[in-house]
Order: sequence, then structure tokens, then C-alpha cells
Amino acid sequence: VFWIHAVLHFVFVRSLVPILGSVKHDHSQDRYEKTAARFPANYFNANPVHCLRSVFLHDDYSPPCIFHVPGKEHVLECNEKLGLHFKCGVPCVKDATPSSSGGCGSPRQQRVWSDRTDHRQTPQIIRMLSKHF
Repeated sequence: VFWIHAVLHFVFVRSLVPILGSVKHDHSQDRYEKTAARFPANYFNANPVHCLRSVFLHDDYSPPCIFHVPGKEHVLECNEKLGLHFKCGVPCVKDATPSSSGGCGSPRQQRVWSDRTDHRQTPQIIRMLSKHF
């Protein structure tokens, strides 16, 4: 019984799965920079360790990586050296469409990066970790 099951399973996997599982994917021709300019969260600013490293270890990157918090997209700044290409409503990359993200806020709410820390915009975990450095 085991061998019959094993043979039927093998035949099923080798013949039916490729037929049923084949999906045609359309590959985008856009570069990362153009796509990242449209979406606020990416690998770099959703990773708190990357943001902390850009603040404390890499002094030559200005502005540093700002941790992405949903609803606080107006705080994010562009920095192409760090892979950050999103700025609320303003394309950082040539030929990119402006962001139409809902949580960008008004121009009054947008702030420019400075060395002075606004603790209301900084997540608690980053404030806690920054005290140790």
C-alpha cells in the first residue's frame, strides 16, 4: 500500500503540479528607485537597526534613515545613499510619479530634518536604544 501511494504521489507531483501551478508573471521594467519613490515603507526604513546604524555609525549620511511609522509619512526624508527615495508628495527620483499616500498631511505638518530630535515623532524603542549609545 505504501509503494502504491508513493508511486501515485510521485506521478501526481511530476505531472499535475506543473500544469496547475504555472502562472505567467509580468516583469516590471521600472527601476527600484522609481518604485520606491511611490511607497513610503521599504526594507531600509522599516528596519529599526538600519535606522539606528545610519544615525550612530554612519555620520556622513545626512539626513539619516527615519524609521517608518504608518501615519507619519510626512516625516520621511530622501537619501539616495541609504536607499530612501520617498518624500511625501514630492518625487525624489526623476520621472517618478508623486506619492498619493493618504497620510501625508499638509505642508504645515511636513518637517525638515534637523539635529534637534522631536521625541513625538520617534518611536519609543529607538529612544530607549539611543540612551545607551
